[in-house]
Amino acid sequence: MLQYLKTGRENAIPRSELAKMAGVSDRMMRQSIEDLRNAGYPICNLQDGKGYFLADDPQDLKAQMAINKSRAMSILVQQKHLKRKLKDIDKEES
Repeated sequence: MLQYLKTGRENAIPRSELAKMAGVSDRMMRQSIEDLRNAGYPICNLQDGKGYFLADDPQDLKAQMAINKSRAMSILVQQKHLKRKLKDIDKEES
């Protein structure tokens, strides 16, 4: 999968196109991107509709970090509500 990614924001490629190039499903491409990111590759998607690219610019890396932080915080808020609901259920069952 890495061979299909280009360096620089101007070379971003949509995930659907990456999946076609690699001959895999969208789900498999999503997993490949996650695996590569977890292995340390600086893959960015700035949520501007242009797609994925390897970052070589500090501003792009910072922008991706901000996107990731926002996503993580959103998940933590959801977790808080789920935890509260579990506590409520446990109280009802006691």
